[in-house]
Amino acid sequence: MGALCCKVEGDSHGLLLPAVEHTTAVRAVDPDKAAALQAQQEEAKKKCGSAAKILRNKSKQEKVEAWKKIEEEFGTQRLVWQSVALRKGGSHKGVVAMLESKLEFAIANQSEEDKAIAALDVCVEQNVDMLGKSLSEAIASVKRSRACTQAREEMATILEQASGDAALSSETVERVPQLIV
Repeated sequence: MGALCCKVEGDSHGLLLPAVEHTTAVRAVDPDKAAALQAQQEEAKKKCGSAAKILRNKSKQEKVEAWKKIEEEFGTQRLVWQSVALRKGGSHKGVVAMLESKLEFAIANQSEEDKAIAALDVCVEQNVDMLGKSLSEAIASVKRSRACTQAREEMATILEQASGDAALSSETVERVPQLIV
């Protein structure tokens, strides 16, 4: 653990406080204040650890909800495609079969995000007019969720570092505002 040794006025004993990068000198007026500061720092560390868990749970929950919405909207869109197929014929069926295949693949492989997102991208790029507004919005929601998850994961890692004994670098502290999504 990084620590600073602080001389307490009127006493020859040293006092250890957690290190903070770029701190040059800390002077404790009395042992009670130093103990109170230590307690505040420990409480802040616990809160950082809790916040990291909350961020990770929020990301997981948001991801599950976004994929659930795609499944629901895909079911509805399937019914629309079946109804339209009666009027449009063979060429429509081919496009619908491709879309269904890509969407089924994406849903089945949602745990492998890169593959699932790539399949969704093909659907959007090639046939956006056939997807319907609700399904298109659900796909966009999954993609937003992924971007937020990446930022939240990085923020959770920083919070976990702050909950430990190591000091955060100034570069890490400067990165935090960029992660708020």
